[in-house]
Amino acid sequence: MIEEYHRRFSLEWLITLSSSFGRGVVVAFVFSIAFANPAVQFALSWKAWASFLIIAWLSFWGCRAFFSTNLLTNSGAGQPSRRRWFYGLTVLGLGGTFAAMAYSLRGISQEKLSDVGFAGFFVIGRHASLFADDSFLTCGRGAECAFTGWVAVLMLESELVVSNRVRATLPDWIMLVELAQSVASSRRSYLEDLDYSIVQQCMHCGLCLPNCPTYDATKLERNSPRGRIALMRSIADGELTATEEFADEMYFCLGCLACMTACPAGVNYAELFEQARAEAESAEVLTSLRRRFIRFITLKWLFMDHSRLQVLGLVMRLYQQLGFQWLVRNSGVMALMPERLRELEAMTPTIQPRFSDELIAPRTLPDESPARYRVALLTGCAQDLIFSDVNLDTLEVLKQNGCEVVTPPNQPCCGSLHAHNGEREAAKDLARRQIDLLPPESFDAIITNAAGCGSHLKHYASLLKEDPVYYERAEEWERKVKDIHEWLVAIEFRPPGDAANLSQRVTYHEACHLCHGQKITAQPREILKAIPGLELAELPESNWCCGSAGIYNIVQPEMANELLDRKLGHINAIGASTVATGNPGCLLHIQNGVRQQGKNLRLAHPVSLLAEAYRREASRANA
Repeated sequence: MIEEYHRRFSLEWLITLSSSFGRGVVVAFVFSIAFANPAVQFALSWKAWASFLIIAWLSFWGCRAFFSTNLLTNSGAGQPSRRRWFYGLTVLGLGGTFAAMAYSLRGISQEKLSDVGFAGFFVIGRHASLFADDSFLTCGRGAECAFTGWVAVLMLESELVVSNRVRATLPDWIMLVELAQSVASSRRSYLEDLDYSIVQQCMHCGLCLPNCPTYDATKLERNSPRGRIALMRSIADGELTATEEFADEMYFCLGCLACMTACPAGVNYAELFEQARAEAESAEVLTSLRRRFIRFITLKWLFMDHSRLQVLGLVMRLYQQLGFQWLVRNSGVMALMPERLRELEAMTPTIQPRFSDELIAPRTLPDESPARYRVALLTGCAQDLIFSDVNLDTLEVLKQNGCEVVTPPNQPCCGSLHAHNGEREAAKDLARRQIDLLPPESFDAIITNAAGCGSHLKHYASLLKEDPVYYERAEEWERKVKDIHEWLVAIEFRPPGDAANLSQRVTYHEACHLCHGQKITAQPREILKAIPGLELAELPESNWCCGSAGIYNIVQPEMANELLDRKLGHINAIGASTVATGNPGCLLHIQNGVRQQGKNLRLAHPVSLLAEAYRREASRANA
C-alpha cells in the first residue's frame, strides 16, 4: 500500500512539474509577443522570463494542492475517471506546448495542422471542467492555456487564417492574439518607407562592378551593388517580398562602400545597405534558435551596456594571462573541436592589461595653457577592450596639440554594429545615449579614432530624422564629429622634431569606412609623412577591402579570408616593417593573418606612430 502510494505520488509529482514548465514556457512566449516588440520576435526579455516564473510557480502549487486534496486521498466517486482525464489533458497540453515551440523554430510544417485538430483539442481543454469540481478546474484551464499558446504561436508565426468553426471553440481572450497578428502582419517595411529618390538613383551604368570585391570574386550580377539595388527597388515597389535569398545576399555584401566612391550618380548605398538589412531582419526570414540566441546575447544585451562588455573583457583577460589560452592552443585539445570553432579561437584578440577608463582621466588639460580647443574623445566598445593603448595615444597627441580632452567613463557603443546588422531601433537608442552623454554644443569637436565607428557617427541625423527631440542635436553632432586624422590636419598639428628620428618603412592600408565612407584619404598620409625617419611606401590596392568589414570575417569567413590573402600578398611584396591603418577591425584581421603566416610584421594605428614620435622627442629633450 505504501509502495503504491509512493509510486503514484512520484508519477503525479513528475506530471505536475512537466505541466507547470510546459505552461510556463508557452505563457513566456505569449508574453514576449505582447511586451518585447511589434515585429513578434520571441526575444528572451526579462518580462517574458518573469511571466514564465510566475505562471510556473502558480501552476505548480495549484496542481500540488489538487493532488494532496483529491488524487492522493483516492476519495470521492469518479476519481479514477477524473485522474484519467487529468493525465490525458496534461499529456495533450504538454504535447501542444512542445509542438508550439517546435513550430516556432520552423520544425513543423503548416500543412500537417488542420482546423479539425484545433477544434478537437480545444473542445477537450475548454469543456473538461464541466465534468469536474472546482479543484479540477485548474487543470482543465491549464491545458486550455497550453493549447491557446499553441494557437497563438501558430497564428503569429504563419499568419494563419482561422475558420469560423474553429473560432467558435476558442476562448474569448484569444481574440487579443488576432490584434497582435494584425500588428505583426502590418510590420514596417524599411525599403518601402525609404525616400524613393534614394532607391531610384542607380542608373545601372556598371562603373561600380570592378570596384566591388564580391562581384570581382564571383562575377555574378546579384553579388554586385547594382544587382543588390535592383532587388531593393523591387521590394520598395512591392513587386517582391524579402526572402531568405534576399537576406543572404544583403549579408554577403561587405558594406565596404567602394561602390560609392566609384558611382558617378552619387548613390547613397550606405543608407540602402542598412535599410536592406533592417528589412531582412524585420521580415524574420533568417530566424533560427541559434541565430536568435547569438543576436540577442551580442546585439541586444552585450553591446547595449558597456559594463557588460568590460566584464567579458576581464574574463578573457584572465583566460589569457593565467595561461589557459596557451594551454588550449598547445595541448592539442583544439584538434578535437570542429574546424569552425578552431578558426574562431584563433581569431581571439589579445585583451589589453587596462581599459580606457583606467588609463584616461575624465578631463585632461593640454601641455600648453590655455587650451586652444575643447574636444570629447570617444573610446569605443571593442576598441576599449582590444586597443585601449590607441585611445591613450590619441589622448597624448591631442594634448600635444593644445586640446583639452573630455573622456567620460563607461561610454556606450556608437551603434554602428547594430545599424550595419539590421537593428536600427537599437542603433537609434544608442545614438540618443551618445548625444546625451556628450552634448555636441559643449565641444569644438568630438573625436573618433575608429573608421567604422566614425562613418556611422557622422550619420546620426539621417538615423534620427524622424525624432523631433533629437534631430537638430543630431545635425549638430554630425558637424562636430571628426576623425582623428581629419582633426589633426585641420588644426595644423605640430610635426615631431628631428630628435625623434627613427628609420622605419611603413605602408598604409586604407580602412574602407575611412576612405569610402568618410572620404578621408590624404590626411593619414600627411601625418605619416610628417614623422621624421618614416618612409611611406604606397600599398597596391590600398583602398581594397581586407575582409574584416565589422563582423564579416566571422559570418562570411571564406570570402573574408580570400580578401585577406589578397591584401597580405600586396603587403608582403612591399617589404615594409609596419602596416598602418585607422580601424580596429582592420588592425585585428590583418594581424591574425600575419600571425598565421608566421611573419614578423607590426600593425599600428597612424596616431600611435605619431604619439611614439612625440614620446621619443620628449625623452631625448629630457636626457
